[in-house]
Amino acid sequence: MSNISEMKNRIPWNELPSVFKDVIYVSRMLNVQYVWIDSLCIIQDDKEDWEIEASKMAEYYSQAHLVIACSTSPNPTVPFLAPRDPYWLPADIKFVDKGGVSHNLKIQRLRRLRYMTYTAMDDNKDKAHEHDFGPLYKRAWVWQENTLATRIVHYTGHGLVFECKGDSGVYNEEMPTPLPLDWIQSLPHSFAEHSDDSYKQWHELVKTYSSRDLTFHSDKLPAMGGAAAEMSKIFNSNYLAGLWGKNLVDDLLWYSDTWGVEKSGAFTQPPPTPLSNGSPSWSWASLNGRISYKLSDEPCSKSRVLATVRDCQMETSKHSEFGQCRGGYIVLSAPAVRGHMSAFIPTKYYGYHLLHTESSQHIPECLADTILEVCDTDGNSNEGGILRRAGVTERDQHPSIKGEVLCVLLQQRDDTVFTLLLARSEIDPSSFVRIGYSRVNQARLDVSKVSVMESIVIK
Repeated sequence: MSNISEMKNRIPWNELPSVFKDVIYVSRMLNVQYVWIDSLCIIQDDKEDWEIEASKMAEYYSQAHLVIACSTSPNPTVPFLAPRDPYWLPADIKFVDKGGVSHNLKIQRLRRLRYMTYTAMDDNKDKAHEHDFGPLYKRAWVWQENTLATRIVHYTGHGLVFECKGDSGVYNEEMPTPLPLDWIQSLPHSFAEHSDDSYKQWHELVKTYSSRDLTFHSDKLPAMGGAAAEMSKIFNSNYLAGLWGKNLVDDLLWYSDTWGVEKSGAFTQPPPTPLSNGSPSWSWASLNGRISYKLSDEPCSKSRVLATVRDCQMETSKHSEFGQCRGGYIVLSAPAVRGHMSAFIPTKYYGYHLLHTESSQHIPECLADTILEVCDTDGNSNEGGILRRAGVTERDQHPSIKGEVLCVLLQQRDDTVFTLLLARSEIDPSSFVRIGYSRVNQARLDVSKVSVMESIVIK
């Protein structure tokens, strides 16, 4: 704020970081007169201006002549117009054919280009070169920029990649022919018109976006707000912290996909933790890490919605309903059964057991949103109190827990019933908060015999 008047008048070239200089150079070579750089065009340390500009991101990126992706730059001080990584440079080899004739060949490595959706496993020794398209693509804000852009050029360590939504493919300087459009992670062309698969495609976008990193957890929803604003024109539905009103029951059935796999008494990656960013517990934006959806992953021949949405209220940024969330609740009418969740962990593996109180049926597929802990109504740790999400990643910090849950039946698909696991709110005992997800076979839970609760308030 202190130098805004000076910056409006003149920005000294020698004070610009290397990435900004490279962007300006590329723009001049393309005869483009203007560039938009967020840290220059948004007033720093001004929350009001940031919220206003964040609400315009969809307009900026969707209407830009070209978006330049500085894929290899971890920060503004590292130029992207730099010598290429030697790993990707052509190499000269000699080849002798069957006739004994010697040939001099020039070869170059090819790389995987599904850079937006491909995730390298930890045991892939060559992942640093084979799968890492660049540090830029670990950032959540960049997902939206790439999603909304009509044209984008990626300056990668191995070469240039060019995408154009109006064309028939993705152009890579290594390949003689363009790659098909389904190799890029932009808004799918099928989104042009609403269809039964559109919400499933939204789920796919959430899966990809949710695995990205954020410096500030409060940006979880704003960083995809531009894409959500574009989607709202197609869905014609109210937007609810990453979910859609017309598809709310299906959208509620997300689960955290970042628990990893136990190996030698430890997880391959830290379990998810809750975020204090204003998002209600029923929104996937209330957790960090990758989100997935069971309903999108599995086909079925017959489905039945068991829950009805009675009410939904949201408090969002005054500048955009697609920006930061400041709280909200939903009211459901649905079949519900009481149960108990418990865990006792003599090893590092952290699993939970769910037991339906009335039927005494054990439910094997029970997935908590995070590591759980037990507290009393004052928020203090207390065995036998209220279950809540714990902000820890070490399994042995809460070796045993036991608490009551409400299992709310949302949908039945073939013989499988999908439920939300709720705990009493420690702040407002008349309402509930989400702590997990489960699925149960109809043989273990007869839906026809489960009583309906007319008003279940979830915050």
